[in-house]
Amino acid sequence: EVLATDMAYRQRFSGKQDLMAHSTFDRRTMATAVWAGAGLVQYQELPIISPDWNVRLPCIRAFHRLMRDWPNTLLPHMLPSDLSKEEFVNKVEPDTWDAWNQAYYDLFARAPP
Repeated sequence: EVLATDMAYRQRFSGKQDLMAHSTFDRRTMATAVWAGAGLVQYQELPIISPDWNVRLPCIRAFHRLMRDWPNTLLPHMLPSDLSKEEFVNKVEPDTWDAWNQAYYDLFARAPP
């Protein structure tokens, strides 16, 4: 769904420079990074939902990087490199998931799976 959503945004907003700055291959690589490089089809536990915040952090950073170019996500362009656990768990992670929910709804008029 993440890659399909990104591709749909690229198609719908093809004139948005930030969204088109990377090739389709690069955007696919960015989407795969959300799943910690494990590919687009998952058969094991996803790192992005791990109970360990250190395991989730690179996935959420990748998710943030991908979505920050989408229209109306309201995510900051860059995340601090030295996030504390509290900043990550209480602000960055919820904001990223909220952005995903809103962006998906804006595009498909339904909640994400």
